[in-house]
Amino acid sequence: MVLAALAGCSGPAWQPIFNGKDLSGWTQTSGKAGFVAEDGCIVGVYHADEQEANSYLVTDASYTDFILEFEYKIDDGDAGVLFRGTVDGAGQVTGYQFEIQDTPERAWNGGIYYSSEEWLYPLTFNADARSASKYREWNRGRVEASGNLIRTFVNGIECANLVSSRDAEGRIALQVHGTSDANLEGVRTYWKNIRICTRDLAKHLTREDPGVYQVNGDPNTLSPRQASQGWKLLFDGETTCGWRSAKGGVFPEEGWSVENGMMRVWENGGAESVHGGDIITVDPYENFWLSVDFKITKGANSGIKYFVRPDLYHVEDASAIGCEFQILDDTIHPDAQLGRYGNRTLGSLYDLIKSEKDEAWFRPTQWNTAWIKVEGDHVEHWLNGVKIVEYTRNTPVFNALVAASKYKGWAGFGNHRTGHILLQEHGNEVFFRNILIKELPSTAAHEVLTGPDNSIPNTLSKADARNGWKLLWDGKTSDGWRSVRRDEFPDRGWGMEDGVLTANPEGNTGGGDIITLSKFTDFWFSVDYKITPGANSGIKYFINPGTYKDPSIGCEYQIIDDELHPDAKLGISGNRTNASLYDVIASDKSDLVFDKDGWNTAWILVKGNHVEHWLNGRKVVEFDRNSQEFNALVKCSKFREQPDFGNHPSGHILLQNHRDRVSFRNIKIKELTR
Repeated sequence: MVLAALAGCSGPAWQPIFNGKDLSGWTQTSGKAGFVAEDGCIVGVYHADEQEANSYLVTDASYTDFILEFEYKIDDGDAGVLFRGTVDGAGQVTGYQFEIQDTPERAWNGGIYYSSEEWLYPLTFNADARSASKYREWNRGRVEASGNLIRTFVNGIECANLVSSRDAEGRIALQVHGTSDANLEGVRTYWKNIRICTRDLAKHLTREDPGVYQVNGDPNTLSPRQASQGWKLLFDGETTCGWRSAKGGVFPEEGWSVENGMMRVWENGGAESVHGGDIITVDPYENFWLSVDFKITKGANSGIKYFVRPDLYHVEDASAIGCEFQILDDTIHPDAQLGRYGNRTLGSLYDLIKSEKDEAWFRPTQWNTAWIKVEGDHVEHWLNGVKIVEYTRNTPVFNALVAASKYKGWAGFGNHRTGHILLQEHGNEVFFRNILIKELPSTAAHEVLTGPDNSIPNTLSKADARNGWKLLWDGKTSDGWRSVRRDEFPDRGWGMEDGVLTANPEGNTGGGDIITLSKFTDFWFSVDYKITPGANSGIKYFINPGTYKDPSIGCEYQIIDDELHPDAKLGISGNRTNASLYDVIASDKSDLVFDKDGWNTAWILVKGNHVEHWLNGRKVVEFDRNSQEFNALVKCSKFREQPDFGNHPSGHILLQNHRDRVSFRNIKIKELTR
């Protein structure tokens, strides 16, 4: 939000609190950094200190509600402006801190820290504001503190919106952060044009930007803004109302307690669900945004689960079954090293998708915020305002991931329309608070496709031609195709007769795979195929010879006799059956009519990262490549060692010669625009 010009703000409501000449009205209370008045500025000069004690220059006056404006510039290091601060006997100041640290690596200017304790509003909750500050230049800072609503601005951009009743009054302090780094000796931080407005605040407060996320720092309460947006408390901070044991009945008598506004899991040596067990919401939920603050102890393990269905899954002697936002001390707990490629680490969709949390800035032993967003089948995990996992359930991709996980034996895992929300008891001390939910509306369904006119084999109707379809095979010659290993078409292993292209016709085997001369990016590919008993073949795409040792490696629409060929029984949960994304995603062909002796039609649709397999007019596979869930699934397949498998922007299309007789016709393509 860009700050409007403050008309009328130069009147008596505004008073300078630095006269531009000396430090009258200010007192240094602690630290070895020097503060001086110089050229109309207050200058804080670093002095390296092995104790790393912070240095403060504090106003003699105390303030309650106000608008504070100042300009600042920092050469290096870490500084801040504290407000509503209290000075202890050692001269240290405790209070809210407008952070000043604008290096390109850590542009935190305008974030709110509670001195010597924790972040109340890190700019991960408002990432756009991190670009508001100008590195090593003068910047304009602004703090609006009115009642329990605190907002900060940098150069007119709203950075933080915090509700907090922790401190209502206190002094303003300029801070130079303590350091033992000798390289910072003598480095300077500058402040100037420091003024404050304490009267007629309503005239000068800026209108709230609804696009800036509000953090409620008053535990287990709803701010007026949160209430108006539809948020509801799932924990009142005092009772266990709304929660029960996942094993049925009332809230557990042991293993859990409510203390000091927190839901606490007791320590019992790390045993899973044996000391009270998991707890779930009394009500199930469908589409929602869940927000939970959590704090772990050293080496702890816990989790937040959703789509939990105790009525379907028996959980008498174990943790309840559901999708899990993993809560874990990755650095110590051994579970972080199990699973596949980190998919049991903090924030992950447990045992399915690894979280990407480098920017989420997790704070061990402090409060962190987990969000889980569910809109229909689309699900997201967020940590401290940063999206770390995203996936779509009720899809072949998701089902294939489940089939490769510890949940493979649970029918319908993660695909239920509704379910309870669960907090896990894993025998380690963990704390929860600020458990809020906002219920969301449901979403819409997918479209239906109609393919090209194949009534006359290997021809294009006028309508198809107008709609952009092209023939990839003319029914007679090898034009447009070559061997995947050589520049010419194979001299054996392929036959063309009566408008049919056949791999391994009788008496003519070998020759290898063939690919299109052209590469394709976004397309709709259509082909009719017919198999012989026990046959195996495939249609591959994103083929880029020279990328891998085997030039035929690419995503494969599997063509196979599911009943007779043994490869259909291999892989994971049917992901090598007909029409599957070979060894990655099983096709869903239930109730689909397949002609074992005649012609069938395969479609492959690629638009950007979205890919679909269709068989005889029915969608049987759907996935999004270049995604966390797709990459996690590839790691479970035979292609795990192939970098960027399936994620190339374009590639050739391939027809596979697997030494079995398979026929093709009506090979057509329609190139798409995004």
